[in-house]
Amino acid sequence: MTASGDLIVMTTKSDVEQDDISPYYWIPASVIGSLMAVLTLVHAAMYLDGFLNTCKQQRNELIKYMQANGSLVPIIQSRISCSSVFDFMDYLHQDVAFDRRREGRINTAAALIIGLVCSWVCIGLWIWTVVINARRARASKNMRI
Repeated sequence: MTASGDLIVMTTKSDVEQDDISPYYWIPASVIGSLMAVLTLVHAAMYLDGFLNTCKQQRNELIKYMQANGSLVPIIQSRISCSSVFDFMDYLHQDVAFDRRREGRINTAAALIIGLVCSWVCIGLWIWTVVINARRARASKNMRI
């Protein structure tokens, strides 16, 4: 009470307002986001393994196709990048299908690397989503109790 008889009420502003999204939303969203992050991690790991196995097989195919022997074999096996191997194979094994609708060569290396990068970026986005949901769940703890 003040000297004039007015009542002063002091409140603190919290991160969560009464008209915010339901506080019971954030925990299930965090759990679902965590499951999606794990699923995406498994997908990205399988995609990376497939990329590396395809590269290995294409290296062996390139050695057979070029009839490489001697010191050329270890160079192809260890010194040439996967992108270069895919480019060689795209050049050596052209698409000869009669129903071909595109012009030029396909860039296998670019397509595979873009897919690989996007799958790992997706994992980062899911983890970021889980962190945001967990923070919001912690901020709304007082409203749930």
